[in-house]
Amino acid sequence: MLEASAFAESEIVLAIRPNDYDYAAYLNNAVYVEFLEAGRVDWAGRNRLNLLQPTLAPAVVRLELDYLRGIIRGRDPDQVVVRTALTELKLARLIFNQFIHTGEGNLCARALVQVVMLNLEINKAVAAPDALERLRLPG
Repeated sequence: MLEASAFAESEIVLAIRPNDYDYAAYLNNAVYVEFLEAGRVDWAGRNRLNLLQPTLAPAVVRLELDYLRGIIRGRDPDQVVVRTALTELKLARLIFNQFIHTGEGNLCARALVQVVMLNLEINKAVAAPDALERLRLPG
């Protein structure tokens, strides 16, 4: 059976768009969630997982997000670094730790994200390790 340690951590640099800031010049809270999603997609790609398979899809079922430091337009760089690691692979869930840093390395947010793998044909969760094996690309 697969274990979390079999998967590489990912790190991706993402640009902050001008409209990602709110009226007070802070990065909008909803954008952090988008950055976390991009981090998990990057993690899947680095681990050769085909998320475009028509019958299986990941679904976030729990997201704990700690905002630690605001990202402010004009003060901080216009990019962030998202680090993603699979820390636990349970029968029904994948558990990720994710971190968002400024381009200068300041930790701004951390998240604990739980994901289930859905069989889209029956709309039910399936065993996570089995789903990852089915999504893995050759090579």
